[in-house]
Amino acid sequence: MKSSYQLVPILVTPSINPGDKIEIKIFFTGEGSLSQNKLTFYPPDDLLDDGNIGKYFWAFPLKIEDKIYEPDEGIPLEHKVGWISVPKKFFEPYRKANNNELSWNYGETLVNTRPPFILSLNTSDKVRAGDYTINFVLTYSNGDEIAGDHKSITIHVKTWAERNSKALQMIGALAGGLAIITGALFFL
Repeated sequence: MKSSYQLVPILVTPSINPGDKIEIKIFFTGEGSLSQNKLTFYPPDDLLDDGNIGKYFWAFPLKIEDKIYEPDEGIPLEHKVGWISVPKKFFEPYRKANNNELSWNYGETLVNTRPPFILSLNTSDKVRAGDYTINFVLTYSNGDEIAGDHKSITIHVKTWAERNSKALQMIGALAGGLAIITGALFFL
């Protein structure tokens, strides 16, 4: 059977201030058996903090090089452009198919109220305002064929005016009120 999978990234924090965290929930949907896979992400060079890029979290404990990482612990990212081997469990049936139904995979559903994968990225406090795109590529093989899926998300870093809009509105309201009072006193 030919395998077919897609990424479903959900951006939790679409509009941020410089220095804020970006949180992305990722689901994996599809059907078929896999022998290998990887998830690669490509953020813009100046978006992330150089010293502390962020962490990724799985919905269940994960063993990497003799260390078991619990779901709340998170695994530190070492490189801005990174690839992560997705545990095969996410491509296994969560609920077996009946008759003509497709099965549900662990990567398509919440596991103990958690999405399968969370990517938490730290932005640089010097990042310029504007829109930034992070590209994701899921590459997988069923042993005979290699296939993949590509998705992008866009994060908006707020301008100074956007970050301070409430204060600017208050100043405008106070200036307007002061103008009205001054004008009324002038005509008395």
